[in-house]
Amino acid sequence: NMATAAQKEVEIVLDCSRSMLEPVEGGRKLDVAKTSIISVLNQIPSDAAVGFRVFSSTPVTGNVSESCKDSIRLLPIQTGSRQALVTKVMSLEAHGATPIGYSLQEAARDFSPAGDVEKTIILVSDGAETCGLDPVAVVRGLRSQGIEILIHAIGFDVDAEAAQQLKELADAGGG
Repeated sequence: NMATAAQKEVEIVLDCSRSMLEPVEGGRKLDVAKTSIISVLNQIPSDAAVGFRVFSSTPVTGNVSESCKDSIRLLPIQTGSRQALVTKVMSLEAHGATPIGYSLQEAARDFSPAGDVEKTIILVSDGAETCGLDPVAVVRGLRSQGIEILIHAIGFDVDAEAAQQLKELADAGGG
């Protein structure tokens, strides 16, 4: 019944690329990211529907570029799944490349088509696209479809280029 559907939909997208294994203050970037997802969840209104997508969480067996299509929706956007989301978040490990643009495009497809729904993607990542798409252009395209993008940058000791890209992403996303 669409009348009772949540008017807010949020999808959390977690970067599980190899660089998330690097240490920062508070542990590995991935551990800091997991903690930040849990605090983000606590700030999302309880009636909002929340989904979860992850990229590069699959061990790389062949060419690392295969992980440029490794973006998996672990939980559909729904209400009442927050405990399941936390459980899934805690079990993840980091492995592959960094397909930020591709993952954001995939995430956009996870939302309901309804026009009157507020749609937000929360990207938790430490760095730069390594799969050739321009994530800033992707973000601008999604915003033009009415999808807000919030960027949670993890471990801003990232190199200047990655920091700049994340900053441009955050600016483009309004986050």
